[in-house]
Amino acid sequence: MTPILLEDQPVWNRLIRFEDVNGQERYGEPIDDDLDVGIALHRGEDVYARIVRAESALDLSAALSEDVVQVKRVSGETYNCRNVDQLC
Repeated sequence: MTPILLEDQPVWNRLIRFEDVNGQERYGEPIDDDLDVGIALHRGEDVYARIVRAESALDLSAALSEDVVQVKRVSGETYNCRNVDQLC
């Protein structure tokens, strides 16, 4: 598969799509850079993420909010774009 090259980098380093504890579907970036979100949730640990205001994972106009919410479960794909010049 050919990677999509971007002129601009996204505002996030690790993007997760998740449901918060209030049942709202969101995009966000985990607070803990080293945390494996799936394993932590499976173990019953609390996971928190900063909200990314975006329409999709490909939305380069996304804004990283200061708002933090608790993650109930992850849904769909997760993305890691640390130190790369392309979208996952």
